Amino acid sequence: QEHIDERSARERVRRLDTSRARLIKRHFGAAIDDPLEDDAVWNTAAVGYETIAQATAAVLRRRAADR
Repeated sequence: QEHIDERSARERVRRLDTSRARLIKRHFGAAIDDPLEDDAVWNTAAVGYETIAQATAAVLRRRAADR
């Protein structure tokens, strides 16, 4: 386990976030912080993975049937 001070940790997170945002922009042409780009956002502290998987599968089945 690595131990770093808070300032260094914040800087590392900022660099990682910037890198991820660039990746999404480059490959998908999307802004990572644009909520209109997301179909759904799940709070995994409140909803279990099984429920999320079932709900996601249901949405995908419905979309496929609408095509």
